[in-house]
Amino acid sequence: MSKTVKSPIEVLPGSITISQPVLYPQYVKYRRLMGESDQAHEDGDNVAQEYKAWAAVCACLDAFDVPGFENRDPEQFPASPRRAVVDLLLWALSEVNKVITGEETVPND
Repeated sequence: MSKTVKSPIEVLPGSITISQPVLYPQYVKYRRLMGESDQAHEDGDNVAQEYKAWAAVCACLDAFDVPGFENRDPEQFPASPRRAVVDLLLWALSEVNKVITGEETVPND
């Protein structure tokens, strides 16, 4: 069973379908790529950080139904408009992490 969620990013409408559950090969790839993303951040390379994070997200998706992102290949993703693309990434990471951790709702802080 998969989880489909709609993009809240107005200029990048659509949805993502996350594998549920995330399988071990997907999770291993996700963790490896997020580690590479963290290393890029430590190295001060924010663009490489985003790129690796996109790859990590895609490792856990069954479908990416947002125009320009359908092929689930970060090498072909649009890098602009910057604000919208980064917001989409942060949202997608959050949704994937909810599935990985088993969190259905975001707790109030």
